[in-house]
Amino acid sequence: ILDCDFGTIKNPKVLTQKIKQITGVLESGIFLRKPDIIYRAKINGKFDII
Repeated sequence: ILDCDFGTIKNPKVLTQKIKQITGVLESGIFLRKPDIIYRAKINGKFDII
């Protein structure tokens, strides 16, 4: 597992398809759509919904 920042990805859908064609790769970890809800954890164990 690699956690890398290569800057802005111009076409994440195409990149994801290319990565997943590599033998042994199951997922790319690239998010292809915006989330419906974002949860932000707080120090006290609670969370905010953004």
